[in-house]
Amino acid sequence: MKDPLENYILDQKHTLDIYEPDDRMWERIDKELYRDRRPQRFAIWKIAASVLILLSVGFSYLWLRPVAPSEITKVDEVQMNLQDLYSPELVEIETYYTTMIANQKNQIQAYKAAGIVIDDNMFELPEELSIQYKELQKELLSTEDSQIIINALIQNLTMQMEILNQQLTILEQIKSMKNENQNSL
Repeated sequence: MKDPLENYILDQKHTLDIYEPDDRMWERIDKELYRDRRPQRFAIWKIAASVLILLSVGFSYLWLRPVAPSEITKVDEVQMNLQDLYSPELVEIETYYTTMIANQKNQIQAYKAAGIVIDDNMFELPEELSIQYKELQKELLSTEDSQIIINALIQNLTMQMEILNQQLTILEQIKSMKNENQNSL
């Protein structure tokens, strides 16, 4: 059984079909659609601002944290050598990575000093990568197609950081296991 309203609409369909919306109606619909998109754009700006703030805090931490004297001399030596040879962007990238790598190596040395050690063979790969990095630097000076070498340099530095991060994670796990063993005794 049909609803009385539905019956009325079906009976009067022929009279209702003669009306079409005018162009102003479509303009209003368009405006409504675009008005709904503005908050989405605003949300994207919020996300971008959040990311910018997080990056600023991270870089502020890196620049304001206390630095070991040995780390300062190593980074300063690298910067002095690189500024004469490379573009400012590459110098900035290399400075960032070498600072982070030096910091990671200092943390590993702190674990070693605390008696938390792992197999010395694990430290060979970062040293090999460091040697390869120096060879890539020499190759960059003698190559015309420098972009490939620059990409390899950055990839090498990234791999060094990842390996050192893994080693720090392992050392932290060993430290926590030792602490658990001492607490259980």
